[in-house]
Amino acid sequence: MIEDESVREISQRLGDPLATVLATEPEIAASDTHAYLREQTRLARLQSENLIEQNAFEISHLKWRRVADRVRGAGYIILVLMGLLIIVAIGAAISSALNDHRLVVESFSVPSAFAEQGQTGTVVAQHVLDRIVAMEQGTQSLRAAKSYRNNWGDDLKVQIPDTGVSLGEAYRFLAAGLGRQTHITGEVVRSADGFIVTARAGTGAGITVRGKDLDVLLVQIAERLFGETQPYRYGIYLSSHGRETESKAVLLALAQSDVPISERAWAYSGLLFVENDTRRSEQYGNAAVALNPDLLLAHNNLSAVAWRLGHSELAYREARTGLYLLNGEAGVELDQRVLGNMHSVLAEEADAALGDYAGAVREMRADIAIEQAGLRTRSQGFLVRDLALMHDPAAAERIMVDPLPPASTSTANRQLVLTSLGRGLLDMEANNWSAAKSELSRAIESLGPHYASYQLQAPLAVVLAKLGDAASARAFAAGLPPDCYPCVVARADIERLSRNWQRADALFADAVHLGPSLPLAYADWGASLLARGEYDAAIAKFAMAHEKGTHFADPLEMWGEALMQKNRSDLALAKFEEADNDAPNWGRLHLEWGKALSYLGKRDEADSQFAIASHLYLNPADAASLARSGGQHG
Repeated sequence: MIEDESVREISQRLGDPLATVLATEPEIAASDTHAYLREQTRLARLQSENLIEQNAFEISHLKWRRVADRVRGAGYIILVLMGLLIIVAIGAAISSALNDHRLVVESFSVPSAFAEQGQTGTVVAQHVLDRIVAMEQGTQSLRAAKSYRNNWGDDLKVQIPDTGVSLGEAYRFLAAGLGRQTHITGEVVRSADGFIVTARAGTGAGITVRGKDLDVLLVQIAERLFGETQPYRYGIYLSSHGRETESKAVLLALAQSDVPISERAWAYSGLLFVENDTRRSEQYGNAAVALNPDLLLAHNNLSAVAWRLGHSELAYREARTGLYLLNGEAGVELDQRVLGNMHSVLAEEADAALGDYAGAVREMRADIAIEQAGLRTRSQGFLVRDLALMHDPAAAERIMVDPLPPASTSTANRQLVLTSLGRGLLDMEANNWSAAKSELSRAIESLGPHYASYQLQAPLAVVLAKLGDAASARAFAAGLPPDCYPCVVARADIERLSRNWQRADALFADAVHLGPSLPLAYADWGASLLARGEYDAAIAKFAMAHEKGTHFADPLEMWGEALMQKNRSDLALAKFEEADNDAPNWGRLHLEWGKALSYLGKRDEADSQFAIASHLYLNPADAASLARSGGQHG
């Protein structure tokens, strides 16, 4: 029981009615208190149960809200993604339209009687398109399709108008407004004596042809449309189909037009390729590289033309420039299938210009392995020429090919020049001067006066002098241009053979001025000095030639001979050994090497070199020298 004092204190402190009852009525208060507490406990339990139920409901509600929020969020994401997809699709369509360069031939307007017979406007349009496609595919060009300013790609089609609204129609309007499609329209009309066909590309002026044969007229229309929309391709197409005069007219008009500089450069490069007048070709090549110094094909073609003209320094420089551009990104403008072949030819030209015929031979053997149609015989011509200059006539004879007949294509004529030159050089190696004269003269005559190749004419002048006709040799050489490097060297050699030393020296000096990077004039100048017994002066020229062409075997071999004349056969051995690295099958080299060893008393080693020489080609004079040296070997 609660003590009265305690209850009273509680009552006073709390000021609560329950406390007052407890203080004043303890008996009643005790029972009421227990009832009150029980009721409060029950209420608390009910409240607790209610809270538990509410909590479960709240949790369930929150879970559903979370699910609903996630669903709603996913919906928003889907809507956003759909919006983005629509934006991307529209952007892609716009981008595609902006870059749409395709050719679209729209249905032609034709007489109603045509349509009734099945010759509808769509059929006529398809005939025109088929002819354009045939010309595009029949254009043999080294230029990559994507480099054309107005390239159509592979999507060429006849357009049939849609009815109603469709996605295709929507894109068509978009491409027409934003892109660079080439639309061709036209009509066919009957005339009193046949038909009149008119067509136009875009908004350009109409092209009209008249005649009785509709099929012929459609071909003419297609060609003129092709020429108007793809002038460079059309010019090359005409050239590759033997229509040289028309080709030159088309390309020259393009080169002199107001199209972008890049297209004008391509036009001049094309003219360089199709023009048979060699000097005019070089002018076109110089114009092309002046307009676009990064145009690889122009450098490649200019190098070949400059070589024919005897502008050897320019040919060498252009070959080196072409190789440099090939190692960069310039090759993307060309058909990738020809880049390996082009690299081999440019490298061959650069190597041969410096007398590195072993390197040139390696390049041509690799090039022949590519087996590009139409280029193999030309590459074999290079190889014959290089093996002849490498003093390996046996190897040259094994791959000898007959010259192609003169043709309208520069590739065929170049093969004729190279093969005939190789044959002539082999005859010269054998001291068969009459055969060399016949071979070179026949090639020069077959090419005619416009396709000048001074690479053939320069050695012919020397051959005439070797035949003992110095007057004819001088007269023939006088007709060769003064800016032709091999021609000036040939004139100097004629004076050397005539023992007109002072005149020979002056001409060799002129040749060195024309080809400051090249070793040939120095080597021949040294040979001239060696012939007159000026051994130290000769060695100085051979040293200059070796400096220009470190893999040119000829000056090294003659340097060795000069040292032998100075009774320094011990020093000559090193020169012969070095020359052997670049001309291992040169009979005369091993003959002179054997002589040097013999002078030094090294008979066994000398016999070894004589044995090698006896199994290699020797001209009659060298064969007789081998016999006198005791070098008869079976």
